[in-house]
Amino acid sequence: MPMGPLRLIDEIGVDVTINIGNTTREGLRTRDHVFCVLLWSRDGQMLGSKTGARFLRIRGKDTNA
Repeated sequence: MPMGPLRLIDEIGVDVTINIGNTTREGLRTRDHVFCVLLWSRDGQMLGSKTGARFLRIRGKDTNA
């Protein structure tokens, strides 16, 4: 994996990550669940780099982009 999981979530978006988690759970019929912090972030419109609300500050990148 060329990047860590939090950076990946920042790039693809919290909302997309939640949808992937829910679809995977339903498809595999597991009892896994989406982490509460992702639901909290989505509810607060902190969706990752597309909204400027990231988990991480990346050196050399403008975090407000």
